[in-house]
Amino acid sequence: MRIKVLVAIVVMLSISCQNETEDNRLSWIQNIDRQVSEYNKESKIEHSETIVEGKLETGIIFYKKNLDGISRVTAASRFSENFPVKMEVYVKNDNIIMRRFSGLSPYISKTRKREGDRCCALFENVTYFNSNTEVVLFERKLDLMSTEEMDSRRSEFESMVFIETLIENPEEEYEQAMESLKEFKDHIKK
Repeated sequence: MRIKVLVAIVVMLSISCQNETEDNRLSWIQNIDRQVSEYNKESKIEHSETIVEGKLETGIIFYKKNLDGISRVTAASRFSENFPVKMEVYVKNDNIIMRRFSGLSPYISKTRKREGDRCCALFENVTYFNSNTEVVLFERKLDLMSTEEMDSRRSEFESMVFIETLIENPEEEYEQAMESLKEFKDHIKK
């Protein structure tokens, strides 16, 4: 009987600890969302520039830092006329706190496209950085049969729930995000 009671207590404690960890994680994500929302209400453009590399044109906008030390950089490109992508990076005190990557991504196939095959996907990825080792990614994706569907299915996409995706190597994810940000800053300095 004592063993059953002991097992029940251990199970309840582990569930309690798991819920507390989940609540703490959700708390820091909610805090980032709140900070970003407040920042966006009053953000002002500091500098904008268009970078042309071959046929690829990218518009980059740097926003001013607020009193809380938060700033934002956005970059928008079109890989072709039909495939726009946008990335927003929010930085607080020189550390990335959130990155949003969205747009329309083509499906590339080695075989010839057949009738009924999907052509592309409307996507949005939101990555939260509590530190360079605590990173959470949320994704949503809607398959499309043609690029013309993008506007007509936008509300369906917006109502989709984000799916949390495990990040295998959070340090590498953070370093890649920092490297992208550095590249944008380096282009502007040229």
